Amino acid sequence: MFDSDDIVLAAILSTLDLSAIFVNIAYIWIIRRKTTKALTSYSTLLLNIAYIDILTSFCSLMCIPRVENFSGYVVVVHIGPCTMLSARWCHLVFTGHATFIGLSELFLAISFVYRLWMLRISKTEQQNWIWDAHRIGVVVLTLPTTVNKRLYVDR
Repeated sequence: MFDSDDIVLAAILSTLDLSAIFVNIAYIWIIRRKTTKALTSYSTLLLNIAYIDILTSFCSLMCIPRVENFSGYVVVVHIGPCTMLSARWCHLVFTGHATFIGLSELFLAISFVYRLWMLRISKTEQQNWIWDAHRIGVVVLTLPTTVNKRLYVDR
C-alpha cells in the first residue's frame, strides 16, 4: 500500500508535527507562568497563536498530505491516520489544516501591527489608529481568500 517515499514522508512530517505540538505546549506554559500584568493583552494574542498552531499541527499529523502532479492537476493524497476513517474525513481535516494556517498568519500579522502600535503610538492616538489598522489588515488579508474562493466556485 505505501512505498518507501510515503513512509519517509510520514516519518518526517510526524516528527515535525509532534515536535511542533510539544514546543507550543511548552510555549503556552512559559507564557502563562512568566507574563507580567502589563503584557496580558499581548500574551493573550500569543496564546491564541499557539493554540491555533497546535490545531494546525494536529490536523497535519492526522492527514499527512502528499502533493502529486497528475496530468497538469494538483492532487493531494492523504497517507495519515485519517485514511482509516474515510476520504471525507481526510478532506475535512485537510480543510481544517489549511484554515488554521490562514488563521495563524492572520494572527501573526495582527500581533505585528499590535507590537508596532505599542511601540510607536502615543496615548491620544491609540483608539482611532488601532481600529483603522485592523480594518485595513483584515481587508488586505481576506481579499485574496475571497477572490480565490470565488474563482474556485465559478469553475
